[in-house]
Amino acid sequence: MQKYTYKYNTSSLDYLAKKNDADCGAVMIHGYGASMMDLYGLHQFSSSFDWYFPQGVLSLMGEMSRAWFPIDEQALQSAMMTGHHRDLSLVEPEGLDEVIDLVANFIHELPYKKIMLGGFSQGAMLSSHLISRVEAKLMGVTLFSGNLIHKNKLEVSLRSCQQQNSIPIFQSHGHQDPILSFDGARELEKVFKEHGFSVEFNAFQGQHEIPMDLLNQWAKFMQLCQKHPQSND
Repeated sequence: MQKYTYKYNTSSLDYLAKKNDADCGAVMIHGYGASMMDLYGLHQFSSSFDWYFPQGVLSLMGEMSRAWFPIDEQALQSAMMTGHHRDLSLVEPEGLDEVIDLVANFIHELPYKKIMLGGFSQGAMLSSHLISRVEAKLMGVTLFSGNLIHKNKLEVSLRSCQQQNSIPIFQSHGHQDPILSFDGARELEKVFKEHGFSVEFNAFQGQHEIPMDLLNQWAKFMQLCQKHPQSND
């Protein structure tokens, strides 16, 4: 049975941690309807980080079903039934500013000069909006099956970044994703590239998931990020 370490800190975020006595950290943010346990197994892909898995602030159906900000579930169900994805680029989620502040504070409180930031689905969307707030700590960003959301806000925040060239992005998306569109993921990649970021986009034949082959590629990405000179500043 998997053993979890429950933590709580002053930023009011519950989280799981897997410590490896490392000199850098990794923060992975779960998706809508999941929990801090959902991505915990990712720590197995690198023992060179201390891993942190924060718990979503919104309770949907108890501790095992959480979220970072609300979504229009009726619109999602309608889109899935008709086979037409929603364009989320203009959506302005309720409470997004507050949760960005909360998670940014959580990251700044971690005792590391450099971290890897990332997430899956809604966690990836939140991660994209966190970059400008924690860029001085970032050695890399991982966006599993995310989408472009609140484009205007993201563009404003990315224009304020000063270290784009030193923050590589690993992005992935399934061609058959029924929840978040492949086109929306490509639009997110486009926004990052327009603002000077280097993006490794990994498309795969699959749905809303993280395939094992992709995780092996991701492990290589993390190794390269640690070798980058900026990761040792």
